[in-house]
Amino acid sequence: MKLGDKITKRTVWTEVSEGFHHNGGANLTNHESVTGTVVYIHPRGRFYTLEFKFPRGSFRESFS
Repeated sequence: MKLGDKITKRTVWTEVSEGFHHNGGANLTNHESVTGTVVYIHPRGRFYTLEFKFPRGSFRESFS
């Protein structure tokens, strides 16, 4: 594995809508396999961080 690699993982995230649209600001929890880009690898290989990008934003999650 190296920086910039694409890896598919099953992740869980919650989308929070603001305002009075989209079910009145309800939280939507998603459980899907998505592809992220490796943006960090611990110097001793203990964990790595993937960045997942979506149309309304992005998030990062670390895996061991």
